[in-house]
Amino acid sequence: MNIIFLTDLDGTMLSHDNFSCDSIKNDIINFLESGIIIIFNSSKTRKEIENISKSFGVIFPYICENGGEFILPELQANEEKNKLYNLKLGKDIEEIQFIWGTYTRSELKNKCKFIKDMEVYYQSKILGIKNEFLDNALARQFSLPFLFEGSNCELESLRIDLKKLGLNIKKGGRVHNLSADHDKNSYFDILRNYFKIKNKFPRIVGFGDHDNDREFLESSDVACIIKQYNGAYLNLINPPKKVFYSESCAPTGWVEEAYKALDYMNNYILNEK
Repeated sequence: MNIIFLTDLDGTMLSHDNFSCDSIKNDIINFLESGIIIIFNSSKTRKEIENISKSFGVIFPYICENGGEFILPELQANEEKNKLYNLKLGKDIEEIQFIWGTYTRSELKNKCKFIKDMEVYYQSKILGIKNEFLDNALARQFSLPFLFEGSNCELESLRIDLKKLGLNIKKGGRVHNLSADHDKNSYFDILRNYFKIKNKFPRIVGFGDHDNDREFLESSDVACIIKQYNGAYLNLINPPKKVFYSESCAPTGWVEEAYKALDYMNNYILNEK
């Protein structure tokens, strides 16, 4: 059985408080050794995700910056095969800044405080990290994190305006992110087709905790909603057939739901036959 774990990182696999998953590392390695494919699907940057991979001693496939780019290591080494897939949907930061600065209404623009423009102290306080971890988080290629200081109505007006310009806003656990019009679900069809075996599509288990995870969780065969640090749960509008809700926060909640999802998938496949 071909199973993919497609997982958010912050607040889902990694603790909201210290960004660690050390307590479940052995479980993750065991999943990999059993043949499960684990793909990170995060708002984090390439540098951040590659450092996480190094901590496992494993090269993970990953989607970074809310769908800005999909990194499949084996494709990068195969130039001909790589041409068959569009794995970079993000606009460069310079282009995003130009569109934003030129066309965004000033009354809405003034409600946005970009993290890159803040002093280091406030950057660290908002993102919950410092030193090289902060540097890596700010090494963005396709997105600009910001705080919004207006109303929900104003935020929606800004979102509508930006859609017309080919840009988008995604809300994460700590900040909003400005990017091109892509999200964590943008590569879903590519993912399914690439990991197809003998014309059988993989079964995808999605893991997430926040608003910017909703689209790919709704597209998954099974969705695992991880309890947020404040006790809240993400609400899916169009949920898949099976949804699990963790009793614990990350990282413990992630591994709890991973085992539940596997049990369900095994029984589902057996019953399907």
